[in-house]
Amino acid sequence: MSRSQKPITPRKAPVQARSKRTLEHVLEGAARVFKREGFDATTNRIAETAGVSIGTLYEYFPNKEALLVALAEQHVTEAERGIAAALSPDVLASEQLAAIQHAVVASHRYPSQALDLVADPARQSALRARSNELRQRIMAALLARAIASGRPDPKLRARTVFSLIAELSSRSLYEEQTPDEHAALARHVLALAVEHLG
Repeated sequence: MSRSQKPITPRKAPVQARSKRTLEHVLEGAARVFKREGFDATTNRIAETAGVSIGTLYEYFPNKEALLVALAEQHVTEAERGIAAALSPDVLASEQLAAIQHAVVASHRYPSQALDLVADPARQSALRARSNELRQRIMAALLARAIASGRPDPKLRARTVFSLIAELSSRSLYEEQTPDEHAALARHVLALAVEHLG
């Protein structure tokens, strides 16, 4: 069976609270292992990190491809949830930028790189479409804020702010640093974005 023909859906959908917690442990374990060791890491390492047996892992995910799909799905779903709340028009610009930054960083609890590794073209395309729609919604909100500020070059200003609070804030998560160091960087980046948006 080729890589693209492997099953990509979980074998078992969690119903009880305990099963849902187990699934969450597996996904968090996978995210930590992939971040630390790369996407060639074995399912044995993931099970060990998650604190479950390899048999339990395979009850939920028949292979690594199914795990990657689940991580990509979780990444996009977390981003959608957070961004929907962040894009309320009834908040100050500084509050909205902070909420967008928080939503983007929170979604990277599940690595976005999993999206690139989903082998099923239809599934990958659907996930990318959702991700692109989110990006467009954020850019539209930032552009509206930039235009309202009356400062020059609103499109460039909005794009720069997006780069700061979304791209730079999330990319820096994958660098060698402590959570406190990342939090300090995120605060500094957010301050630059607020100042630039005006």
